[in-house]
Amino acid sequence: MTRAICSKMWTDVDIRLPASRIANCCKSHEWDFFTPEEIKSMGKDFFNNRKSLSKNKKVMVKQDKLPKDCSSCAQVFPGGYFGGNNDWLNLRWNSKTYNKLKTDLTHSIEIMYSTTCNMTCMYCGPTVSSLWADIQGLPKTEPKQEWQDAVFEELYQYLPTLERSLHFNFTGGEPLLELSIFDVIDNIGKSVNKNYKHSIMITSNMNIKPKLLDRFLEVVENNSHFEWKISVSMDEVGDSPVRDGLIWSRFEQNIKEICKNKNISLVSILPTLTNLNAPGLGEVVKYVQNLNKLGTPTVCLGNNAVYGPLSLSLWIAPEHFKKHLTVAADLTDDINIDHKRFLINEIRSIGSQRNKETLAAAKKFFAEQEKWKGVEYRKLYPHLVEILDDNF
Repeated sequence: MTRAICSKMWTDVDIRLPASRIANCCKSHEWDFFTPEEIKSMGKDFFNNRKSLSKNKKVMVKQDKLPKDCSSCAQVFPGGYFGGNNDWLNLRWNSKTYNKLKTDLTHSIEIMYSTTCNMTCMYCGPTVSSLWADIQGLPKTEPKQEWQDAVFEELYQYLPTLERSLHFNFTGGEPLLELSIFDVIDNIGKSVNKNYKHSIMITSNMNIKPKLLDRFLEVVENNSHFEWKISVSMDEVGDSPVRDGLIWSRFEQNIKEICKNKNISLVSILPTLTNLNAPGLGEVVKYVQNLNKLGTPTVCLGNNAVYGPLSLSLWIAPEHFKKHLTVAADLTDDINIDHKRFLINEIRSIGSQRNKETLAAAKKFFAEQEKWKGVEYRKLYPHLVEILDDNF
């Protein structure tokens, strides 16, 4: 092999309950559809030995290249294999180690639980947020109960066969708005091989009412044999039009409760970098550093940026917007060294797709957002006037 094999084909499972789909990676173009009867007949092969996945693995190993289903990564990372998505980036496989690839190496299972959500973030949409669907008059995408039951029935039988530490990530929508998720977590806790230490990540907006937070913390307490991690979306300090629907006082109280919990090991605050929140990113860095002084879990910054819709991306901003990311990078501490590297990398792409066509599309995008939300974004974010420069 001259380049690294993508670990996600072997180690990851990505289940989207609302769409009744399964893949090995969220970026994959190959999403397999199976009936509940097919899932039951496949058993554990449903998770890591599907025909399409096996075909892709052979292309990667035999031809030393990404298969067609991985065209997104092939486009973004033409010279290598896709940065942080690949846990095996620094490994090289030779003939003596190929046999390891024939075994089930699953250790990461991500479950998009539902599209139920109480927010309408600007970079989101109706296929992921039920509230966006309501605003646009579209039907909510809901899991098919029979399909969901079949998946979990097989999952609970599959987990005990995996003799290694496992990591679970629950996403949404807002997963903590679905009460049934707590039973699923309890059942996973009963099913996993107890000889290993496992972890659970909840990706949440933390915009939930106190009773739901209490219920969640009860599940955390009852499953203290897991290492618990929380990934929390937060784009700005205070009320954020980018994350429309957020109640800041509720969010802040929830975060403080989370940061005092002895059973939670990590809180990752995830600001999604856009051209709207970039000037305030330094304040987010300082806010996270103050949270880290509160108590038990480590609080750090996660890495995420909007690449689509391009209208929200820093790729269409003037090049001098690099200063905003430089300020934030200079404020980061040793705990957030990965975030600093992320920002430095993002600085390079600012303004790279700033042209008449992308700015025209951006004006249309913000006009549509204003129609849905009744918000004048140029007044809330004065620097948007400069980004959308009518005289460009």
